[in-house]
Amino acid sequence: MSEIKVSQVGSRADRNAFIRFPWGIYDNDPAWVPPLIIERKAFLNRKRHPFYRHGDAALFLARQNQKVVGRIMASDDPNYNAVHHSNIGCFGLFE
Repeated sequence: MSEIKVSQVGSRADRNAFIRFPWGIYDNDPAWVPPLIIERKAFLNRKRHPFYRHGDAALFLARQNQKVVGRIMASDDPNYNAVHHSNIGCFGLFE
């Protein structure tokens, strides 16, 4: 079995692979309601989405033999941490 390599999303191609990855997993599931691609792109747009005015996030892809086999987003919201007197981050978009 070959090694799984995790790398941070940096290129436009990686970003598109990150956004479209769930289709390869759930496309045949009759209960799956896919998100709108335009909405996912807007959600991850660092220049326009309001979250990025105060928070930060990093996207990661897992690859095995050059094929994407997983994804995850790690985020940090300093405003949340200040209000709740905490120091936590969150994970999301985990497949």
